[in-house]
Amino acid sequence: MSLFLLRYRPLEPRRRIRRYLQLGDAFANLGEEALARQCYETSKSLAEEAGTVHLLKKAERRFF
Repeated sequence: MSLFLLRYRPLEPRRRIRRYLQLGDAFANLGEEALARQCYETSKSLAEEAGTVHLLKKAERRFF
């Protein structure tokens, strides 16, 4: 539920993408691969919407 709400928080898109990447890293370190994958997918889609190529590449590197 909190991951869903984070997507709609009033933050700058780049900051929101970075938060999702950080959350994905934290979940991956805890062994929660499904949650990490969800965070990376969300950050990737947000980066595509915002047109931030460098953050899109970061999300793709961590996702695959």
